[in-house]
Amino acid sequence: MGPILIAAALLAAWPVSAVAQTADAARIRSAFLDLIDRPRVELAAESRPRPDSGFYVAEDFTFASEAGERVPGIFLKSASAKDRRPVVIFLHGTGARKDGQLGLMRTLADRGFATVSIDARHHGGRITTGTELDQYFNAMLQTYRTGKGILICMTPSGTSCG
Repeated sequence: MGPILIAAALLAAWPVSAVAQTADAARIRSAFLDLIDRPRVELAAESRPRPDSGFYVAEDFTFASEAGERVPGIFLKSASAKDRRPVVIFLHGTGARKDGQLGLMRTLADRGFATVSIDARHHGGRITTGTELDQYFNAMLQTYRTGKGILICMTPSGTSCG
């Protein structure tokens, strides 16, 4: 009789628990969206051909992510690819830059993928003062001191992506 009572108690509590989890998930989602919200800007995308070997079609591009902030990137695919391709998007680790992904981008382009690599905030083409690590660590310190700003992201494997 004991296991039946336990099962009945769990089933009776299930709808309340599910409702509580849904409300909590909605609250967390709302708080996260508020944290990352920025005023919207026009994309204002620009691109130009990038010199590469005859085996690849490559472009340097930029787009506006927020007021005063442009994101530079590289697009690369096999020159023999004439139709649409699946795309792999790269984001480098702390202290690196988009160009460091070119070897892997070419390898995947040879296997039929289109590839994109972008510079993370305070890295590569997005550095405005000092060196990459100086600007990155100064921005981290400012965020710590003021509580304003978003600097760090993590990949699904738990490594930093800039």
